[in-house]
Amino acid sequence: MIEQQDEVHALTSAILAHVPHGSTIRVSFITAAPRVQRRVAGAEASELLIEQARAIRSAEGIPFWHALFIAGELEREGVPADILRSAMYHQDPTRHETIEMVTSGETPSELAELACRAPSHGRDSIALQSWITLVNGQDRYLPMLDFTSKATRPGSAATVRAAAEVLDTAGILCSSARSFHFYGHHLVTREEQLDFWARALLLTPIVDERWIAHQIRGQVGALRFSANERGVVPKVIGEVVPSGRTES
Repeated sequence: MIEQQDEVHALTSAILAHVPHGSTIRVSFITAAPRVQRRVAGAEASELLIEQARAIRSAEGIPFWHALFIAGELEREGVPADILRSAMYHQDPTRHETIEMVTSGETPSELAELACRAPSHGRDSIALQSWITLVNGQDRYLPMLDFTSKATRPGSAATVRAAAEVLDTAGILCSSARSFHFYGHHLVTREEQLDFWARALLLTPIVDERWIAHQIRGQVGALRFSANERGVVPKVIGEVVPSGRTES
């Protein structure tokens, strides 16, 4: 537990390094969405497609929902409506229990203690929202991005780093255990946040387009800083410098 607390402290220190003290941040306690198998339980055709999708995902190394839609399109009846309805399930971070904190030099320690006092259960998580309110009352947003590239692939880290660089936003790249997260250094407006996600969508399937869709619907991003179900806290693995630029 002490090791996890230290890891959360290191992660949140890096994320908040460029957020002015006195700003208000939001932390959400997010209950994991039910797995698709539970949403379509009892629908034999859909359950069979899910099993086929798993095989396609394993063989092709593609995101699960891509594999599931491909599996459906290989059948004459197409993708069942209950699968499509399940794909539309929306999880808005602002609808979950959320607390506000005013940032100071102690904030990383407070977040580390919070992650340990209120640990996530299974796939549940504690996440930092992108929405930040400055001392002057202006709302700004911390650029965030979730990736789907599998960390087990030899070229995934290099690919994700290059993808982050071409998005022309300085920040930090983190390993999330299975994949990667990105946090920008400089706060942006809501419109700039939307443009960042729109540009990132052009890098699908390196980026997690379903995560982006959920963030756009909620107009606020959120990424976990707590340990996952395996006890792994995201770790910073490097700085990202926009393509064609050099650090000043």
